[in-house]
Amino acid sequence: KRILEVGNVSFHYKDRGYYTHDVVDLYEKVPGWQVKNEDILTWKPESRYDATLSISTLEHTGDPLFAVNNILSYSDHVFITIPFGYHGVDKVFDAFPDLLFMRRINLEENEWREATREEVKGTDYNTPFPFANAFMILKR
Repeated sequence: KRILEVGNVSFHYKDRGYYTHDVVDLYEKVPGWQVKNEDILTWKPESRYDATLSISTLEHTGDPLFAVNNILSYSDHVFITIPFGYHGVDKVFDAFPDLLFMRRINLEENEWREATREEVKGTDYNTPFPFANAFMILKR
């Protein structure tokens, strides 16, 4: 299976010696690791991917909805998370009626719970807790 990660996020949480997927990240350079330094808004792969993963990355592109649609054009399955409170994420929220949602319950234990669309609508970044307080998940 061909797997793509948009944004070099899992590198920071996984054993760095074992990767079986491609990574596209405009800025991050990792010695000894193949990261394609491309802009996800304009990059087109040579062939389709079976699956694409993106964890809290697309909100940094300037046009998250365009980035999502670009990824959907060359990937059979996607798992994309986008935290609320960044410019452009409302377009993703409005465009996909079948999103899943998580909402932060407390900071001390970093506890998250599944939430409804109504519960997360209008959630701000950095309020009431630092960083993301809710995020949306697009899974296809």
